[in-house]
Amino acid sequence: MIWGRERWRSEWRQLQDVDWQGLDVKEAGEWPALLKALCGVLAFVIAVGALSWWLVGEKRAELEAAQRQEMRLLSEYRSKVSEAAFLPEVRDQLMVLEEQMATMRAMLPTSAEIPSLLDSISDAAVNNNLSIETIRLRPIVRNAHYVEHPLDIQVRGGYHELAQFVADISQLARIVTQHDLTLAPAGQSGDSLRMSLLARTYSYYRSSGREGARPMKRLLSIGAVVLLAGCGDANLSQLDTVMEEIRRTPAGQPPVIIPTIPEYQPVDYRYREVRSPFLAPESIRANGTVAVMESALAPDQQRTPEPLEEFQLEALRLVGTLRMGGKQVALISAPDGSVYSVREGNYLGTNYGHITAIGPQEVRITERIFNQLQGWQERQASLTLNE
Repeated sequence: MIWGRERWRSEWRQLQDVDWQGLDVKEAGEWPALLKALCGVLAFVIAVGALSWWLVGEKRAELEAAQRQEMRLLSEYRSKVSEAAFLPEVRDQLMVLEEQMATMRAMLPTSAEIPSLLDSISDAAVNNNLSIETIRLRPIVRNAHYVEHPLDIQVRGGYHELAQFVADISQLARIVTQHDLTLAPAGQSGDSLRMSLLARTYSYYRSSGREGARPMKRLLSIGAVVLLAGCGDANLSQLDTVMEEIRRTPAGQPPVIIPTIPEYQPVDYRYREVRSPFLAPESIRANGTVAVMESALAPDQQRTPEPLEEFQLEALRLVGTLRMGGKQVALISAPDGSVYSVREGNYLGTNYGHITAIGPQEVRITERIFNQLQGWQERQASLTLNE
């Protein structure tokens, strides 16, 4: 049905004459037709808005998340393209680094060569007229890319012979690092010294070659994800333009030049003519101002060393005390993981430490230290129980 002009005017006058405050929904059937149409349009708009909020709102949040992900992936893609642009330079540097690493790995012993390395260290001690007291392997230490083989070495001899022994170890064909070196008089005159040190050698972990292709695979994966993220657009030309621009003008810094590893130059020991610092000057020894041979504090060199005397006092740890047979007993943990029980009168440490008292929380020790000007001197020390 098509309304004429008169009908529109009539409906418009009826709409103008409507008492808006007196409208009752129960009488909606008697409302003017134009008012009914306006109410229907308003209801339709409200329904469409509600459906849009209910159905499209969740999809709009997903679209915004996808757009943010697209921006993040584009940024990561830009970074990876920059890395790929410098790939030839990085490969050249990698070849140089691999050559240097091959040279360094050739200096590391394999597990089967450790016994022969111990023989080389023993030969170096014998060649320098040293008395070998201990050459012992500790438990191996596994790290991310290499295995560490620690060795406890304890030898006795003259100062210059010990120094030459250390230099000989540094000149071995295999890499051996030296740590925690200590020197102490092994006799009353200072001519004989006891040297303890921790030596470490290393074996290489050969990793698989699969990890080298991961960066390129990751780059391709990022590119694929970026393309998939952009598939929600009806027109991909804008995304293609952006990616083409990234590939054409990659940003970023040139690769870092790998520094050349300096060649190791062993140093010979050249001070054999110099006086040992453990010996007094000739003028003092000639005047006899130091009387060490008859010192009452001189330790008994004929006594059989006890097990804990091969460890530094600082490396020992008091782990407990108990009472047995009416006497106090202390439990001492050594660096090798062993636990020893000691009583008053026992010895420990490399300075002739003598246990003088054992309390519930402390072990008191008297050490004997040699000084060229004053001879043998006593020094008090202790081990405390850490709860």
